[in-house]
Amino acid sequence: MANITAEQVKELRDATNISMMECKKALVEANGDFEGALKVLRNRGLAVASKRADKEANEGIVKVFEDSKGVFMLAIGCETDFVANSIDFQKMSEHLILGYVKEGESFLRKPETESLITETVAKCGEKIVVNNHSSFLAGNGKLCASYVHGNKKIGVIVTLESDAKKTDVIKTLAKDIAMQIAAMNPIAISQNDVSQEMRDEQVDLYTKQLMQEGKSGEMLQKIVAGKVNKYFSDYCLEDMLFIKDGKTKIKDLLAHAKKESDAQKIQILGYKRFQIGR
Repeated sequence: MANITAEQVKELRDATNISMMECKKALVEANGDFEGALKVLRNRGLAVASKRADKEANEGIVKVFEDSKGVFMLAIGCETDFVANSIDFQKMSEHLILGYVKEGESFLRKPETESLITETVAKCGEKIVVNNHSSFLAGNGKLCASYVHGNKKIGVIVTLESDAKKTDVIKTLAKDIAMQIAAMNPIAISQNDVSQEMRDEQVDLYTKQLMQEGKSGEMLQKIVAGKVNKYFSDYCLEDMLFIKDGKTKIKDLLAHAKKESDAQKIQILGYKRFQIGR
């Protein structure tokens, strides 16, 4: 058996951030060989990952990066809030978002990325997985914004198209819209974006309810139409009331920003909302 020194253990600890005890065990198993010990630790991470594969990763964080090029978002899951708040998990998450910004989706599939996640699994002892990813690029009249709720469990990225001369007005608008989406979780941007299938489901639901109440004929159809319209007004973004004042509809907010920014058009092109847990 090789004589494992404190300096060897410290070197491996500095390289991996795994506990001194586990580093010493790995060095003993590798007969003092540094690269061999690294391989031992990686294999342990794979073993932990395999053991935890059937576990639910319902905790974690939403990680967002925003710059002049656009907005980027990852939903990174783990098993407990304790691990989600750990230094190792936070460091890994920062590395993942920066790599995603630089290289896109392909970065998440690289062997080096998988190794990083596996090493973090070994340190934390929990399943860790990138549950979702999305990005919007700015430029050519497109402006992006993001919002992350304080607990890092909800994140939103949004992209708008505008020919505004006063872009600061549009930036504020985009941030407010991202916050609105985080708080209210709309089903679509406007009622025009609602699928016929979803609309038919609501018509069927309200029809059955009203028939049970004895409604029929033309009166039934009018009431159903009103209820369906009210439902989608409440759940489609542009028809929602702005959470900051409870009075202004989002589409009126767009119209006001259009006037204030000397724009001919302002349009919400798309958004993504990630939420950890429920």
